[in-house]
Amino acid sequence: MKRHLCAIVVEAIAHKCRFISRNEFMEKEIGMTNSSSGSPKVGAPVTQMYPQTVGEVYETAKSTLLNSTSFVVSLADDQSKVIYFANAQNGAQYQVNFEENPQGGTDVQIMPEQAGDPNTPMVAMMVFGDIMRAFMSAPLAQATPTDQTRASHMQSAHTQYQPSNGAYASVGNVQQTYQLVDAPNNNGDNSGRKKGVGLYIAIGALVLAVISLIVLITCASKAGPVLVWVLGLISLACSGVALYFALVKYKTSLNTILSGVAVGISVLALILGFVNLPKGTTSKAEAKPSASPSVSVSESESESKLEESGNSGENESSSSTDTQQDSQQPTDADSLEGIIAAIQSDEEAAASKIDAKSQETIKQVGDSYESYLKNKDAVNGFYDTVNSETRTFYGKLAANTVKYFQTLSKQVEANHDLEWDDLTSDFYDGVYDGALDNFYDDVYDGAFDDIYDEIYDGALDNYPDNVDYSARSEVTTAFYKALSNERTDFYKALSDVRTDVYKLYSNVRSELYKDKYDFTADLERFQKKIAPHTNQQ
Repeated sequence: MKRHLCAIVVEAIAHKCRFISRNEFMEKEIGMTNSSSGSPKVGAPVTQMYPQTVGEVYETAKSTLLNSTSFVVSLADDQSKVIYFANAQNGAQYQVNFEENPQGGTDVQIMPEQAGDPNTPMVAMMVFGDIMRAFMSAPLAQATPTDQTRASHMQSAHTQYQPSNGAYASVGNVQQTYQLVDAPNNNGDNSGRKKGVGLYIAIGALVLAVISLIVLITCASKAGPVLVWVLGLISLACSGVALYFALVKYKTSLNTILSGVAVGISVLALILGFVNLPKGTTSKAEAKPSASPSVSVSESESESKLEESGNSGENESSSSTDTQQDSQQPTDADSLEGIIAAIQSDEEAAASKIDAKSQETIKQVGDSYESYLKNKDAVNGFYDTVNSETRTFYGKLAANTVKYFQTLSKQVEANHDLEWDDLTSDFYDGVYDGALDNFYDDVYDGAFDDIYDEIYDGALDNYPDNVDYSARSEVTTAFYKALSNERTDFYKALSDVRTDVYKLYSNVRSELYKDKYDFTADLERFQKKIAPHTNQQ
């Protein structure tokens, strides 16, 4: 192509030197014709046909003229596809029109604004030549990076043979355009590799999120909140990083979808992990044995049970073993199910006594303001009954809880295949979610509500018209404060007991998970914490 261009220049110079018509030369080499006749005329419009569409030819011509050093574009109308430009040497104005050829392709017409312009054919030759070279160099813009070296050598060679008269000055610009277009292809290759890395990151985050979901669903109840926090947050962090790369750096829809799904699964894994925690274990720090001295709820029973647990590994003679088994044959009350049933029975008895006392108090107070003033001490009797029955129940609860886990310790130590997970869950359901929840419903939402409704909203609200307002207000306020304080004390004590029971349950599960069957330290710590709420404080 370079040789052909040089040949055109040399031949053009030769024609000019022999005073041959430019029009004849352009018709021979480029195929330009006048719009009205077969041969061009000086100063007449010049037309050239291209096989490309009107839009493609227009954009190429506009880009060529804008990048040219020989011409200056004054106006480019993208709607009507018309370009106005001027010759940089003499300022002559020209108009370029683009029309669709009926036989296909595009007719490009260059028309001088000054009639009889003798430079029109030469200007048309230069413009049409630049457009043609732009189309010819377009495939080079898609060359591989290895072709860039050859393109650079071509530019160097072209620069050596570039004529000094500026007739083909735009040829260098076309080569420069190639270099500018070729550089993004190298970046595109790097971008492709980066997008591949982004896809790997998104897939890795998704796989980690799925693994976290499976692990937290199956193991959170045994491993505890540490596993939930660590694995869940790592999965969520990796998913967030993958989503950041997908949205900010690589910007691909596939990476964005995969990363978004990974984030959603990570969040779901955290939620399901914590949902499983109420029956799971606490942290290992909570499960460490305490060196504090024990405070026994029932010293004789606790010490005998602990001694039996400590001596369970000793080898005894067959006769003494048979004698001990005969004397300590377990009954239904000593079984794990029987112990849970006993705790529930104790709760029902305490709640029943408190409810009976509340109904008795309501009858004693009566249904009027005057009767309340006469029998208001009966309300204090109700409060005393609540306190005494609550402490009694908590004391029995503590003793039976210790008994339950001591029995479980012996059974699991004797049979390591025992389903301790189900047995500890039975205690949780029957005591923590069972008896203690029922005690709240029966007393806090039951007896206390009855006292409030029948006395505060009933008797105290039924007063005669001659009662002084300030005196009545003082009476009702005192009753309300006393009732509120008693309810608050009951709630705090119940909340503390529930916490103590849950911590013991969690610590025992932690020990069992580590194949440790001696719960002595955990039981002693439980007895010490629950003692202030029992009659054995």
